Amino acid sequence: MRGKDELGSSEIIFETGQLARVQQSISHETDDKLRQLAKHRSTSPSLSSPLLVNHLSTLALSIPAFEPASLLGPLTVRREQLLRESVPRLQSSAQRSLVSTLGVSASGLAASWAAYVPPFALLSEATAVGLGILSVVAALALGQRSWGRAQKRFWDDWGRITSMLRGDLQVSRGYRRRDI
Repeated sequence: MRGKDELGSSEIIFETGQLARVQQSISHETDDKLRQLAKHRSTSPSLSSPLLVNHLSTLALSIPAFEPASLLGPLTVRREQLLRESVPRLQSSAQRSLVSTLGVSASGLAASWAAYVPPFALLSEATAVGLGILSVVAALALGQRSWGRAQKRFWDDWGRITSMLRGDLQVSRGYRRRDI
C-alpha cells in the first residue's frame, strides 16, 4: 500500500495553498482599486456609486476562501471509491479474461491433438495444426473482447466518479451549478 504522500496529497495541499495566496492577492488588489475609485468620485461618478461598491463588497464576501486542505477531502473520498469498487472489478475481470483465454486455447489445442492421435485419427496433421491455431486465435479474440468490455466499464465508472467529484468540489467550495 502506498503512503498518503505518494498519492499526491502534499502536492494538492501545496497547490491549494498557492491558490489561496493568489485569491488573497487578487482580493486585496480589488479592494485597493475600489477604494481608489471611491476617492476619485469626480472623475468617474458611475464607478464610485455606493450601490456598486456595496454590491462588489458583497460579492467579495460571498467567495469562500481556499484552505490548503479544502480540496483534499472530496478527492480522497472519490479516490477511495475508485480503489474500493472499480479497480478490484477491473482486476477480477482481467483475471477472468486471462483464465478464459488460457482455458479456451488449451481445450482447443487438446481437442485438435485428440482428433489427430491414432485412437481417433479423425484429422490429418495439417488440419489438426490449423484447428489448434484457430482455437488459440479464437481464444485470444474472446479474451480481448472480454478485456475491452471490462475496460469500458472501468472508464464509465471513472467518468461517473469524476463527475461526482466535480459536484463534490462545487459543494465544498460553496458554488452553485450556475456560478461555474
